[in-house]
Amino acid sequence: MVGNEFPRAFGRRSMIKGVLGGAALLGGGSLLSACTGASAPAGGGGGAAKSFTLGSSGSDDVPKRAYAAMVEAWQSKADGMTGTINTVPHNDFQNNINTYLQGSPDDAFTWFAGYRARYYAAKDLVAPIDDVWEKVASNYPEAMAKASTADDGKKYFLPNYNYPWGFFYRKSVWQDKGYQVPETYDDLITLAKKMKSDGLIPIAFADKDGWPAFG
Repeated sequence: MVGNEFPRAFGRRSMIKGVLGGAALLGGGSLLSACTGASAPAGGGGGAAKSFTLGSSGSDDVPKRAYAAMVEAWQSKADGMTGTINTVPHNDFQNNINTYLQGSPDDAFTWFAGYRARYYAAKDLVAPIDDVWEKVASNYPEAMAKASTADDGKKYFLPNYNYPWGFFYRKSVWQDKGYQVPETYDDLITLAKKMKSDGLIPIAFADKDGWPAFG
């Protein structure tokens, strides 16, 4: 997300446009704007900001290098402007997100789609970036645009990657019980209720860190 207060010459939204505007990106993860005060201008104007900061929870090697490459690619076309990534260990970033957003957050930060983004939009802790979406909407399917939209109808983040969530099941148990693989969400709910009535726990997964349940 882009900062809610920023100098006019180099609007933070301009950086988001430059980094992501030309890429066909899909995502369950995202770049979100940190909200730090009055509403942000639509992008550009007179001022002298020459830097941009990105708060990142991508502390593992692969995502860390990917974000670095993204910012480096932007800097190569940014006419002397610089981007800095402030990386925090993944779980620490999540555990401290409320304090972070109410303090002095970076101009943009990495976060999650859907409910977890809408929550902070409703709290007025992040800034909408509909003007950015006007430039990049063609890169995204409708589902990603919807996932980027908060309850107020405004868009607050840009997806930049995705990953799958899957169900695994023991075929022998399903054969014994006569269960069929569900093809729709309603089928899944009906199956879960049937499993429950059969004395089984329909869905179980490891959730030590708490946040995976939001998936």
